[in-house]
Parts: sequence; structure tokens; C-alpha cells
Amino acid sequence: SSKGQGSGIAIATSMFDKKTAILTAGHLCEKSIDGLPPEIAIISNLVVIPRVSIMNYEGKFFTAEIKMIDSTNDTCIIFADTKITPVRLGSKPHNGDRVYNEAAPMDISFANTVPIFEGFYSGDITNSSGLTQSLYTIPGHPGSSGSPILDGQGNLIGIVTQVIAQFPQITTGPEFSEVQRAVKWGRKNL
Repeated sequence: SSKGQGSGIAIATSMFDKKTAILTAGHLCEKSIDGLPPEIAIISNLVVIPRVSIMNYEGKFFTAEIKMIDSTNDTCIIFADTKITPVRLGSKPHNGDRVYNEAAPMDISFANTVPIFEGFYSGDITNSSGLTQSLYTIPGHPGSSGSPILDGQGNLIGIVTQVIAQFPQITTGPEFSEVQRAVKWGRKNL
């Protein structure tokens, strides 16, 4: 069984039951499926619902179900059996905007303690395969994946999905429109 350790952010809570939609990095969810391709949802009338364990801010553990993985944009939505106050969705940042990151890098995850990093939104870049990502000057380390990028008002504007190995003070994530799309999917399907 392969395991991934990362971060995530609550994006919606159900009005009818104790469930919360959480946005995180797609590669973390893919690691937890134990080698099954994410496209496999039904096998001989048996629904495969991969489960993951999450820890909330208070240090309590809950089971969550992986509901959506977007491998192209490296996003994942999981539904947890608990109520967590969701973040508000912000708007697309401008180059040079100050941004904040709440993460659990290098397995630093303790009850009631969340490291907060500060940096800047540096714009969007397009890689050689045509994928556009947002670039942030926020330090990242293993465990930063899936962590939220927030504006000065605490609104969600992105997530960390990659740390540049040669420059760990630079992180990338899906462009804002893809974060917005994932959040809308999670809210609609909760």
C-alpha cells in the first residue's frame, strides 16, 4: 500500500449530514488508490470507493472518500465524515499580490498548529505540454502538496501541487480557473 502525506482545505459542508468536501492535490489521492487507475470506478457491479484518513485542525482523525481526481490539473476532491468550516473562494490574483499558504510540510502537523507561509503570486506559466499553472514564491517541502494558497482576506485562490526541486522557495499549482472548477464540482456534488 502506497501512502501520501499532504494538506487540504475544506471547501463546502453539507446542510443535511456531517460531511465536508475537501480540495487537495490529485497526486496525493492517486497514491492512496494502491495502483488502481483513477478512471476505474466500477468493477463487476462493485463500486470502488478509495478511502483516505485525514486529520483536522484539532488533531482528530476521520475517514474520507475520494470522489474526484483531475490528473491533468492535479486536483482531488474528497468527502469527509465530519463538519469543517469551509473557506470562501476568492478571485484570480494579480501579479505581485501577497499570498499566504497554510501547510503541513515535512510532516509538521500537530493539533491546533498550522504553519503559515507568506509570499507572492508571480503569474501564470505554461509548460511545454501546454498546461497553464500558477507560480508562487512560497516555500514548499514534501507535505505541502494540496495546501491552500489564500489571499489577504483568507479566501482560497490556489493550492500547492508542485515544489521546484532546485528552488524550494517556488511552488506551482493549478491556475485559478481550475481551482474554481474543482471547488464548484465539490460544492455541487456534496
